[in-house]
Amino acid sequence: MTDPNRDDITSDSATGERNRRQKRTLPKPLFRLLLVLAALIIIVVVVVFAARSAVSSGEADDYQTYMGSLADILGRSDDLGADLEKLLTSPGETNRTQVQTRLEEFVTASKELEEEAKLLEAPKDLVEQSVHQIFLLVMSFRHRGVADLKPSLMAALEVQETEVAAEQISHSLYYLVNSDFLYEEVFKPDAAAVLQKKELTGVTVPSSEFFSDPDLASEKKVLDMLAGLRSTGNLQAVHGVAVSKVVALPDEKEITAGGKSRSESVASYRGSARVHS
Repeated sequence: MTDPNRDDITSDSATGERNRRQKRTLPKPLFRLLLVLAALIIIVVVVVFAARSAVSSGEADDYQTYMGSLADILGRSDDLGADLEKLLTSPGETNRTQVQTRLEEFVTASKELEEEAKLLEAPKDLVEQSVHQIFLLVMSFRHRGVADLKPSLMAALEVQETEVAAEQISHSLYYLVNSDFLYEEVFKPDAAAVLQKKELTGVTVPSSEFFSDPDLASEKKVLDMLAGLRSTGNLQAVHGVAVSKVVALPDEKEITAGGKSRSESVASYRGSARVHS
């Protein structure tokens, strides 16, 4: 015999189970919409990531190109500095004409390097943070120092007085020594900080050394350098102006080393004495 109450209970239980299942299952249109939204989110994430990667790669290329150009310019500048330092400290049998020619070549080369540096296209952040400008100042110091050194050094080789000449040479050399300080202590760390902030780990800042001796511009080193240059036979300082003969006018009598004189005929009267050197 069937219990009607049990049938009702069973029917109610089945109905409740169906209701719970309906609550757990999303309607198909809503489910499809969520799938579409999820797909769109994934696409957006991929596009943003790809765009950022492209920008990062583009920045890396720009910085790599810039640093490569710096390395090339600085390499040639450092070679110039090494040659100049060798000329100053180990002149060998160099004569005055050769020294002047070499200095003129250094001036021309340093000017060309400075102009080449000015034409570089620096990354935006390096310009806005005045990092690139420090590099330009470094190259300006190097040209200025070489250009000022040439007349100072050539003048020092013409006279015996060393104090004034040493001061002028030291002033010129300090431009060159300070260019190394500016690069290593200001430009290099500031540029490295920008690269680190942008996480451009594959890009490095090149090193530079114009003079191997940072004390080359000191008074003592300059005096030692001048002493070395003056000890070279072809570079010895001029001790005075030689007088070949003294002629007294109007008689044009040449006074010889022994104090005697001899008469020479002349065509005109000049009324004064002159010295022929």
